[in-house]
Amino acid sequence: DRAFWSHEPSAPNFDSQEVLMEELGQDVLVNVMEGFNNCIFAYGQTGSGKTYSVLGSDDGPSAGLLPRILQKYFSLKGNLCNSGVDFKCVVSYLKI
Repeated sequence: DRAFWSHEPSAPNFDSQEVLMEELGQDVLVNVMEGFNNCIFAYGQTGSGKTYSVLGSDDGPSAGLLPRILQKYFSLKGNLCNSGVDFKCVVSYLKI
């Protein structure tokens, strides 16, 4: 478990979306590429940044974990499809 701080970019313990991808997303991506199902569970107080961490706010440096994982997945998938490997991708997102 780890809590990521992303409320104030000038804070010394600030974690960017890139840090989140490096620490969590890369492992998820490796598991996906090896054919395993994955789950990202974000839990916390209202307004603590769960949606921002998972989805982000745009496609630039503020892109969240899910868009970053999918972007890398489809990039890798495109390279491997040329070698005859078949892929199936199903993504679900539930916000309660």
